[in-house]
Amino acid sequence: MKDRFAADPTIVFMTSVLEEVAEGRLQIPRFQRPLVWSWPQRRDLLSSIYEGLPIGALMVWVSADDHVECYDKLGPYPLPKPILAASRFLMDGVQRVSTLYGALRAAKTWTEIDAETNQTVADFSVLFDLDSERDEDRFVREADLPKDATKTDPSRYLPLREIMDTRRLVRFQRQIGPGLDHRLDAADEVAAAFRQYKIPLITLNNASLETVTKSFQRVNSRGASMSEMHMINALTYSPQFDLLQNEANLRHELLADRGWHDIDQDVVLRSLKLELGVPLYSTEPEMASERMRSNPGSLEKVFRGLRSLAAAFDRCIQLKSPDLFPYKLQIISLAYVFANRGGMIHDRRLLDWFWMTTYTEAFGISARQSEVTIADLGRFVETGHFRWGLKQKANVRSLQGRKPDFRSARGRALALSLSLHIDRSSGDGSGMELLNRYRKDAFFSAALSSKTRGRAGFRFVLAPHEGSQFRKCLFDLGLTRSERKRHMISDEAYEFLLVDDEEAFADQRESEIFRYERDTIFGPAISNLAMRFSVTTAGQDGGEERSYEE
Repeated sequence: MKDRFAADPTIVFMTSVLEEVAEGRLQIPRFQRPLVWSWPQRRDLLSSIYEGLPIGALMVWVSADDHVECYDKLGPYPLPKPILAASRFLMDGVQRVSTLYGALRAAKTWTEIDAETNQTVADFSVLFDLDSERDEDRFVREADLPKDATKTDPSRYLPLREIMDTRRLVRFQRQIGPGLDHRLDAADEVAAAFRQYKIPLITLNNASLETVTKSFQRVNSRGASMSEMHMINALTYSPQFDLLQNEANLRHELLADRGWHDIDQDVVLRSLKLELGVPLYSTEPEMASERMRSNPGSLEKVFRGLRSLAAAFDRCIQLKSPDLFPYKLQIISLAYVFANRGGMIHDRRLLDWFWMTTYTEAFGISARQSEVTIADLGRFVETGHFRWGLKQKANVRSLQGRKPDFRSARGRALALSLSLHIDRSSGDGSGMELLNRYRKDAFFSAALSSKTRGRAGFRFVLAPHEGSQFRKCLFDLGLTRSERKRHMISDEAYEFLLVDDEEAFADQRESEIFRYERDTIFGPAISNLAMRFSVTTAGQDGGEERSYEE
């Protein structure tokens, strides 16, 4: 028999819902997403209540049998332990309730919270501007006001936390001086609007946890702010398995000591999909959730693969951050290999594949071709022989005239090649050390003119605080020979600066950087894979092409 349940709506005062939360009679399940609404979204909610507009129903689940882990905080505020035998759980509406609870019900002010969270809590302290004339100016965050605004004019900004307590509201209104009756009226109006606001409440009785999470998923799938990981968490949640909590624990246990603990959650999600055999670009969470329930150990397997990948690339090229990989799909593919076939192929062979996919832009074409590239890697690991499976031939574009920034795969590849050149020329490892430490901030553009700003020929790997002085020395011709060698500035390129020809300098250095990459990085890697490739050099009429073969 299908699981059926009663879901009759009732109309309740919004304040009664907040009282239930404050007293521990209404709890927030851990499989809910944390507070993710931006301030404009929260401001719109407060404005809707003030104007008497509907804000949608809340969904509550009542269960006496299911044990569900719940949050002990709502936003920055501690919540009491549950007090009822039959638990009541807020299933839909946590963003709205968090916003209102933080602004109206929280007993603690931001000064009483730990110093590390001061800004977050100040963000929850909302005031009503009693002098506002425009709708968008009514509600303001305390954090956004000038430093002494509430002191210089103490009766202008009414803290929303005061309006739910009549005595505190009257105490505030006594500060309002003569000739400011409009402030008294505005304070009464906003207090009445929030105290009298009613909201539909849908209560789900006698439903299983599985049925309720399915309902939760269907309701939230119509929104845009819930991540796919949180949706999978909702659909797989049980008292014994909390996907998000497990993910947080594994980040700490397996990646923190490698410096990878802040890896993008999208990388973890797609790695999990690859492990579960779910299409990487599928946006439907049901398949991943179903397979996750059957393979609860797959998440740990993903993190162990990521840990092995981090260790291997640290050994090979001293790459210590996932942010330095040109493509996220390289991380996902290689982590899968290390998790499932780590002993089948040498790290250096995988490094060849990494450089080849970076410079041929194998992951930058389409989703379908990215899937082919991942399949090529799988066959490579199994057979020891690489075969290029894409329809178009392998091609490497030169740097000539390009302006790669760190957001692009080619920009990160250039940053890596410049750093590795520094390491080879200096022998002290300082290039990769700089890149690992400062990441995108180490990728400095030294150009002066707008025509050459951002061009590859004017990109250098430096500590951020060294950039201005380096640019001055570069254009004042004050760099030593060892400094020029460190940064791949040949005598031929340097001569163009003698005659203030920035474009010629960029052309010359781009040619020399690309030659270095071809001779020491992608050329040997592609050769090791027994591949053929072409190089495209941009020219006046769209480019001329020449091929280098094994």
